[in-house]
Amino acid sequence: PQLSSWARIALEAIPGPESSEALRKAAESLNGELLVGTLNSIGVRRDAKAVELLSARLNGKEEEAASAAAVALGHIGNESATKTLRGALITSSAKVRSAVAEGCVLCAERLQAEGYANQAVEIYEDIRKADVPKQRLIEATRGAILARGQEGIPLLLEQFRSPDKGFFQLALGTFREFRTKIVDDSGNI
Repeated sequence: PQLSSWARIALEAIPGPESSEALRKAAESLNGELLVGTLNSIGVRRDAKAVELLSARLNGKEEEAASAAAVALGHIGNESATKTLRGALITSSAKVRSAVAEGCVLCAERLQAEGYANQAVEIYEDIRKADVPKQRLIEATRGAILARGQEGIPLLLEQFRSPDKGFFQLALGTFREFRTKIVDDSGNI
């Protein structure tokens, strides 16, 4: 236990399937903090072969391990991981749902970066409809605006009008991220 984090750091950096396999094997028999750390390392490695193992842990009784599994699935972000997370957004416990939403955001960001903006928007909207903490709603709203491009302007303007300080700040930051000018016919923003 005292050296596990050092061992995981090395395994995260060593290329090749043997490191991923060692982490998967360890995750099968660990619990508590050691399991959480191992699941985090699997996420760092983006080990697609671990999706089934992570999905099982996501549905397990240990909430911290389930949360770590959710974020690890988000880092993997393949089709299977994304499908699992989207389902868990509805079925997971309130304590795990924030991590599931974080994993979903990671999946959506990857899809958007790969040119699948419409699929990313669907995931962001799933998060925005879910019962998740405000921070996750803010992250999903930002993503939904940016993934829509010019079509995200009405949602951006809605955030500028929000009485909620967090969403107003989101609008300010997201506005700066736009790569195109957002000006109406009269020259107003």
